[in-house]
Amino acid sequence: MIENFIPFYEKLYNFVLYNLLSTAMGDYYIGLDGDSIGRIIESFLISGEEAKVVKFSQSISMVLEEIKTRVIELNGRVLFCSGDSILFYGKFDMPFCSSLLKSFKSRTNCSASIGIGKTLPDVYLGLKLAKSRGGNQAVVYPIEL
Repeated sequence: MIENFIPFYEKLYNFVLYNLLSTAMGDYYIGLDGDSIGRIIESFLISGEEAKVVKFSQSISMVLEEIKTRVIELNGRVLFCSGDSILFYGKFDMPFCSSLLKSFKSRTNCSASIGIGKTLPDVYLGLKLAKSRGGNQAVVYPIEL
């Protein structure tokens, strides 16, 4: 019986949090990391598909450069952008984070996860929580209501 309540409250929490962050989000660290990117590259390597490795790698690099440019244009500060990850700091709302997930998916055919936090440990834990929930989502850590 209780297992039915957990998904309900998780959905309710995400709905409330999304609406709170849609209106006013302060300065946060935001980390985006591609989901299962390493496995895809490993598959291409094992299959000897060099052209697919190159094309896939280029799509990841291009979308991250686009995200980096958007962040800088909106007065964010990029801490790093490498591999299939980007970490930045600034005033960004949840719709912006959702747009990053959509952009990453449309450009790479892969999902990504986002962690959001006031500190570096918080952003890391938010990212880990997003991935543990299946990826393709943004999670603020700690839970703020």
